[in-house]
Amino acid sequence: MERSEARHCLAARRRAAPLGKGQRCAPLCRHGASAVAPLILTATVVVPVPHAVPLGPTTLALFIAVAVFVALATMRKAALGVGVLVVVEPFAFAHVLGPTTLTLPKAALAGLIAGLVLRRPSLAVLRAPANRALVGGAAALVIVDALSIIPAVYLDAALRETLKALEYFAAFAAAAVAFADDPDETLVWNAVAVVSALVCVLALVQEATVAPSGFWLHGRIVPRIAGPLEGPNQLAGWLDLMTPLLVARALLGKHVWPFAALATLAVTTDLLALSRSGVVGIVVGVGVIAFLAARVGFARRLMYAAPLAIVPLIAVSAILTFANTGVGNLANGGAGDLAARFQIASEQTVENGLAPRPVLWKAGLQMFALDPGLGIGAGNYELLTPLVGLVGVRTHANSLYVQALAETGLLGFAAILWTIVAAVTTMLRNARGPLLAGIGAGTIGLAVHEAYDLLTFYPKVGELWWLLLGIGAGAVALGTRR
Repeated sequence: MERSEARHCLAARRRAAPLGKGQRCAPLCRHGASAVAPLILTATVVVPVPHAVPLGPTTLALFIAVAVFVALATMRKAALGVGVLVVVEPFAFAHVLGPTTLTLPKAALAGLIAGLVLRRPSLAVLRAPANRALVGGAAALVIVDALSIIPAVYLDAALRETLKALEYFAAFAAAAVAFADDPDETLVWNAVAVVSALVCVLALVQEATVAPSGFWLHGRIVPRIAGPLEGPNQLAGWLDLMTPLLVARALLGKHVWPFAALATLAVTTDLLALSRSGVVGIVVGVGVIAFLAARVGFARRLMYAAPLAIVPLIAVSAILTFANTGVGNLANGGAGDLAARFQIASEQTVENGLAPRPVLWKAGLQMFALDPGLGIGAGNYELLTPLVGLVGVRTHANSLYVQALAETGLLGFAAILWTIVAAVTTMLRNARGPLLAGIGAGTIGLAVHEAYDLLTFYPKVGELWWLLLGIGAGAVALGTRR
């Protein structure tokens, strides 16, 4: 479709007016919502996701109980409320309420905020000079999503994404205020350890039960595990954040071996998610920690821990060989096919509303050209793919940066880059121990991964990132005041 025709179609949708006679984009606009791509048996096997469950009285009572519990815990000890939110973040337990959903993390966040209001801590952490760039970036992301409502065709989608950005900002601010008021690092590390172990174990169990997706390898299905996350790439993104934290604690802090064991478990889990960009993200994040450890005089500890890197490779090889593919299949070329999975190349087929990444990226840039300033509206990419010729495709852009350009224009793209740079520099510049170093390194790994996947779109990853940044901002404010 020509750019001028796409502009006309977009303008017509915004006016809710019929298209002009003879416009070639009209069939695409008419069929975009109803076209169904053919189901093709390919190298990817997907288990259908169950439909959302309506909210009932029992579940509502549970959410209220969680909110009250977290509020009381926060009033007693602010860091405890943050720790509970970190632990429940991967476990949505989502139930539909009107146009939105209620989840355990939302209930816990509401409780955390209520507890802080009753506790009445200082808000100075949000005004601290060392945190101004990061706080400004968090606020800018909310503003650009709100501005994108103006050009949006689907206002409900743009509003939903704006409210999600506001939720992320609230999680960031609440975590920062709570940790600055009660800087209990031990409690935070315990929460990180507990939730990392839970997520990894639940994901690894899927090797023997049912995984959400997989691919064919010599007549057998090799599962791609996800645990409580939405999919394998989301699990890998979650581990991009957690693994550098665990490695940082093992190399730069106390209790080396328990955290080294957890880091080994996390890397094993990430490899079994079979996410190419997830592996790259973890390598980058852990590489940053290794560099920092060598730089500050922990080279000997790094040397002792280095042999642990082979443990995940042995574990993954054993699981894939004996549990899934069989020794004979690997010997007959299965290992080569599995290695090909990690070549940075796009899948060649379209199924279930999906498309190869280069196609999605091209579509995103075409959408960006329609409105470079404010974009087509937050949350509108997947709904407007027919405008650029992708009939039957309904998914996101598989890249944070392309998605930002398409949906929020240059303003949104600049806000994303500003926030990432501010987060990394704020954490690493003030790092005096494993906590800030791990958060900064995890941010770098996630930023690299998001060039190839869109992860912060999912609250289990996005809100966790902002919680960690909030904890880091609290630690930074305390450090600059000392």
